[in-house]
Amino acid sequence: MAPLFSNLSDAIFHWARERPEAAAIREGETAISYRELAIMVGRAATHLRDLGVKPGELVALTLPPNAPHLILLFALLRLGAIPVDTPLRGPAPIPRWPRC
Repeated sequence: MAPLFSNLSDAIFHWARERPEAAAIREGETAISYRELAIMVGRAATHLRDLGVKPGELVALTLPPNAPHLILLFALLRLGAIPVDTPLRGPAPIPRWPRC
């Protein structure tokens, strides 16, 4: 049996055709439909490709777990790139020196 999708991002475009107004992502009171998500993923994939991201290339993602993170993740998958989530960390703490 052939796989339904070649990668996970294909599911977004499938549902954008089947149920375009259905909510794909919810963040608090805000919802992004599958149609909107497909448009954003497509635009992000085009932009990343124009920046030189190629299939099979490792690309670090350092974003909080939110909608922009998911959009970039799916855009990278659409291109065939390999997203690598890296922990989001703040600036290094300032060392405390002992007082003399």
